[in-house]
Amino acid sequence: MAATIESSYSPAPPPVPAAKKVKHEMELFGDVRIDNYYWLRDDSRSSPEVLSYLQAENAYTDFIMSGIRTAIDIFSYMV
Repeated sequence: MAATIESSYSPAPPPVPAAKKVKHEMELFGDVRIDNYYWLRDDSRSSPEVLSYLQAENAYTDFIMSGIRTAIDIFSYMV
C-alpha cells in the first residue's frame, strides 16, 4: 500500500512562466507596430532579466516533458 501511494505521488509543477508585456513601438515601411515582447530580444545574451525568464521557461518545459523521456529514449533506440 505504501509503495502504491509513494509511486503515485508526483511533485507539483513549477509555475507557468508569464512574460511581462512592455509596449515597444516600431515603425516599418510607414506602419507602426506594437511588440509587447521586444524586451526579450537580447543579442548579447547577457540581460539578467531575460536569462532568468528563459531559465524559468526551460525548467517548466523540462518538468512537463519529463513524463515522456522514456518514450523518447525508446524511440531513439529504435531509429
